[in-house]
Amino acid sequence: MESKPESALATRLWRLGQYVRDRVSRAKNSGAIVEVATTYLKTEVTEFEYGDLGSIRHSTSFHYINKPEWHWKHQHSFIEETINNSDEFKECLPFVTAEANVQAGQAQFWLSRFVQILVSRASKEITDEDLIETLTTFVADLHSAPMNIDVIAWIDGLWLSTPRISISEVVLRRPEPKDLETERNLELLVYPEHRLMFGTPPAIAAFSVRGASAQDAQRGVGSLMSALRLYRLGSVRATEYSLRPKSIYRFGGTFGGSFNLGSPYKYELGVVDEEQLTEFIRQIRTVVPNEYDSPIAATSPANVAFRRYTDAVLGRGDAQERITSGITCLEALFLKSKERAELSYRLSQRVAALLRLIGLNALSVQGQVHQAYDIRSTYIHGGALDTDKTQSAEELCRRVLDYARMAVVIFLQLSEKTDKNEIINRLDDGCLDEQKLEKLRGLLVGLVIPRESQQPNLALQPTPASGRG
Repeated sequence: MESKPESALATRLWRLGQYVRDRVSRAKNSGAIVEVATTYLKTEVTEFEYGDLGSIRHSTSFHYINKPEWHWKHQHSFIEETINNSDEFKECLPFVTAEANVQAGQAQFWLSRFVQILVSRASKEITDEDLIETLTTFVADLHSAPMNIDVIAWIDGLWLSTPRISISEVVLRRPEPKDLETERNLELLVYPEHRLMFGTPPAIAAFSVRGASAQDAQRGVGSLMSALRLYRLGSVRATEYSLRPKSIYRFGGTFGGSFNLGSPYKYELGVVDEEQLTEFIRQIRTVVPNEYDSPIAATSPANVAFRRYTDAVLGRGDAQERITSGITCLEALFLKSKERAELSYRLSQRVAALLRLIGLNALSVQGQVHQAYDIRSTYIHGGALDTDKTQSAEELCRRVLDYARMAVVIFLQLSEKTDKNEIINRLDDGCLDEQKLEKLRGLLVGLVIPRESQQPNLALQPTPASGRG
């Protein structure tokens, strides 16, 4: 039994859909639709190994296959000659124009896209349920209603100790051979798959976004990358991502595809991370800057610090350059705008005082930040490190960037509770008044502050004051 569309537009779309289905069926039965052999280049993975630190080794073979298809040129001619000139199409067009409040030319393009989808499906088989679903999707498009957008993102900067983990609505998984296998129309083949040329990222994120445009899904990718970059010290980035919206004419596509030059810092994720990472992403996503938003919008100290941290972990410079970016990140958080004297001392002491509250050794933090500040000063004045300092700079860089990461996580989560200067004042006063430091500790209760994988992860609870260690 056929369902009856409710609106005048839906009624005419239903009639048009039935007309398309009938005309395609007649053309098939009369032999007017001729399928021709279309040649594809097929990529097959013959060997695959997911190794240490997410390294992927695989072998591929290439060969040609032929598929019988209704050629797109013939399909287009059928639509133009048989469907778009029909009374059903012409009767539907003004209702589409009025419903979407657009010019007739735009409405005709959208309606032609609706027809194209139906024709391509009807060449196989299209049921009443399929027709209703396509019609409903098209009407939602005309109203710019939110739609489901499926996202697949290839991620560098982390690897998985298990085939897959689930973090809230996101599935993180290892790549599989089928992810690298493709069939590409030889007529449209211009460039080879970049992943096969420049290395395969060690992780894939799959999730759905509800939004009115592809930009909503892009922001979803950006906020996820920002959160993962802060969960642990990692140069996490989406080297490529594809967006597949449930839509007739609101297109998605594949974005990125730049050369995969590797990541300076990587970390491991496993099943043990699922609960904490889910909670961390839930809390941090609402406050972390989105990498696809304009940097102009990131004017708060915490947002500026995050951008500088990102520059440090994603940059291709040496340790001296990354240390400089890490120190400027800390300066955005721990130095006041008019401070000009004893900057190295103030910075290292304040960073140590804050991170002491989450269990780090204050003297070690202070000494390493002070040492990193000296390297930063040498770098910005055009100097070069001594040989002995160069050898230890990489490890110092990792530690300082991890301090910057934890500080950014703290300041982002506190941004709605207190401002930067208030935090700095409590850190300074805490050197003489332990109670003021304890009040700051109270602000940290409930924050999720992940630590490096070799250290205990921390969701702060009320605890006694730690020693000055």
